[in-house]
Amino acid sequence: MLDVLASREKAAVVQYLRAGRDSGVLAHVTEVTTDMWDAYVEAAREVFGETVAIVIDRFHVMKNFQEQLTAARRE
Repeated sequence: MLDVLASREKAAVVQYLRAGRDSGVLAHVTEVTTDMWDAYVEAAREVFGETVAIVIDRFHVMKNFQEQLTAARRE
């Protein structure tokens, strides 16, 4: 984790990532780990391009899986 932003809006994330990229701190990013919220994925793609690998963190994948499994069992 690099920072905690005051807003999770895409524009704020893009601004933060661009500032980091332009300052050199994030100049060589090749992979971004994020949760499944579209704005984070879109912001990373917008700033770092199509070549950056987007990885969804395991916690959110397993949480989603468990919720779906529980819903299926209840049916």
